[in-house]
Amino acid sequence: MNDRFLKNQNLDVDLKKKINLLKKKYSFSKFLKIYKNIKKKKILVIGDPIIDVYRYGGTVGTSSKSPSIAFLENNIEYYKGGSIAVAEMLSNLGFDVDLLIFREINTKIKISKKINLLTPFTLSMMPKIERFVDNNRSMVKLLQLYNLENIKLPKKKEKLLINLIIKNKSDLMLVIDFGFGLLTKNVIEEINVCKTPYSLNCHLNSLNYVTNYYDKYEKFNFITFNKKEFEFSFRGQKNFNKKINEASSKLKSNFAITLGNAGSTIISDKKEFHFPAINKNILDPVGCGDAFFAITSVFNKFYNDPFLTNFVGNIYAGIHGQFICNKQFCNEKEFLRTIKVFLN
Repeated sequence: MNDRFLKNQNLDVDLKKKINLLKKKYSFSKFLKIYKNIKKKKILVIGDPIIDVYRYGGTVGTSSKSPSIAFLENNIEYYKGGSIAVAEMLSNLGFDVDLLIFREINTKIKISKKINLLTPFTLSMMPKIERFVDNNRSMVKLLQLYNLENIKLPKKKEKLLINLIIKNKSDLMLVIDFGFGLLTKNVIEEINVCKTPYSLNCHLNSLNYVTNYYDKYEKFNFITFNKKEFEFSFRGQKNFNKKINEASSKLKSNFAITLGNAGSTIISDKKEFHFPAINKNILDPVGCGDAFFAITSVFNKFYNDPFLTNFVGNIYAGIHGQFICNKQFCNEKEFLRTIKVFLN
């Protein structure tokens, strides 16, 4: 899979320029030393766990009695999503990861044994996002269903969750908030006052785009947005550069904006660091934003170079884009081999 990623690269002028600048500062051996030091850190992942359901099949015209699409299903697969996916990503890269979530009573997925799973309670259902995928037409997604009810935590279970945050001894906490109810107001208040530094990814989706904004969190040291999330969060400004200026004034932390085929931008100390997309031939974008968030969070915290952080984020997200959803996760060997190709 990684070979396919490398063979698909078509480096444009801007990307070649950025890679050459990077190579002047970093050899692969220097990068490897940095990476090994970062990997010694203990990471806690907390947030909404999700099961991504892909219903594969093909369209067979329209219904005879209505203008609805007729879909012939031939296969169903279940993938790890949300905070589970982020924990799996970092664990597969060799990090020591704790994952703080609840357990579903009858789960469809198994979490890696390499992850230290902290599950203070069980619930009857884990949030599910179902997609109907036409695998006869290059993985076109025809319809997306949200199969969930917002989690309503009883006070006893909320207290168990908060106590585990208080006892946490990790070097960095990654907070993944989909707005599905696990991260209550009281839990967020504890995250804001706990001694562990944290990075934030606060997702906006079709269900929560009027409610789930980053500003309910106060003390994150890094936050990532996709372009749509960033546009919504700073919608008072019409011009994108003015939005960046407004965000630079409001946010007390570094922040990143993923821009799809245009790459990504990291803003640090009001300076803008852009990196072009390394892989524009994405098989499936689901999970790429989480991949970018996972790897850039640890580099942002433990090595202070936004240019390198942005490069690493594009590499890792680009590799992940070669997989369907979160069916696979890039391992450390694949990741480092790809880095080596670009830095040699």
